[in-house]
Amino acid sequence: MYINFKLLREKGIEIKTITDLIAVKQNKTEDLSEYLSQELNTGDLKALEELGYITYRKAKNKSENAYNLARTTDKANKLLEDVSIPEVTQGDLQMLDYLIQMYLNNEDTERSIGNKKKVAKYIAIMRNSIGLTLHQFYYLCEYFLAEYPFTKVLEYIFFNSNKNRYGKFENNLEDSPLYQFYDTKKKEVEWYWAQKIKE
Repeated sequence: MYINFKLLREKGIEIKTITDLIAVKQNKTEDLSEYLSQELNTGDLKALEELGYITYRKAKNKSENAYNLARTTDKANKLLEDVSIPEVTQGDLQMLDYLIQMYLNNEDTERSIGNKKKVAKYIAIMRNSIGLTLHQFYYLCEYFLAEYPFTKVLEYIFFNSNKNRYGKFENNLEDSPLYQFYDTKKKEVEWYWAQKIKE
């Protein structure tokens, strides 16, 4: 499993919290209560619960304890997903949320996101490759979607892995519709930024 240590640092989360949450998540499909009881004391469990990372299922019998019953919450599962995305910052994850909201706030009800994890990774890779701030990137996407309102899948404005089965996004940036738009319309994009970004 890939762990984005930079993102962990930004969020102020220790690596042990991640390994603990991975074990609690696996506890749903295999009994890791013995391992958990050795690695986590009741104070650790309480701390994870207070952070909103773990909850407990109902006991099936009296012999079950907190370590048998511990499960990860949606918040914890999202954290585990987020920290497994390479090269993504907290800002990129916020950008993903903003883009999804912008993309779906359209009269076209057939729109879908695609693979969220890939979209977050694509945001980070493209933004860093072109050298854009988060604001510049957001308004680049807004401008692109205004010019091309008939896109159906958010993921594909970055990269369509079905068309590039053996290529990675970072090695095929020039195939990205969003990158091509930026590359061919730099002056218009810069004008758009000047209207939108007031710093």
